[in-house]
Amino acid sequence: MVDPSSRENSAAGKIAIPRQSFLAQNQLYDCEHMVFNPWNCLPEHRLLGSINRMCLAVYLASRQARRKLNMVAP
Repeated sequence: MVDPSSRENSAAGKIAIPRQSFLAQNQLYDCEHMVFNPWNCLPEHRLLGSINRMCLAVYLASRQARRKLNMVAP
């Protein structure tokens, strides 16, 4: 078994992400309209089963409620 605290067996790297400023109006707009949808994927990666189909309906309803509360157009 590999000791997870040992670094000699891991190939870790660093990603440098510069500090960003979201003060511009177009950037704020983009952030408000950015959505994550787990059903927007390749067909072989789609969620399966009736529970997940129900979750899709709940997800869409909650997205609609959030947009209405945040006064964001659909």
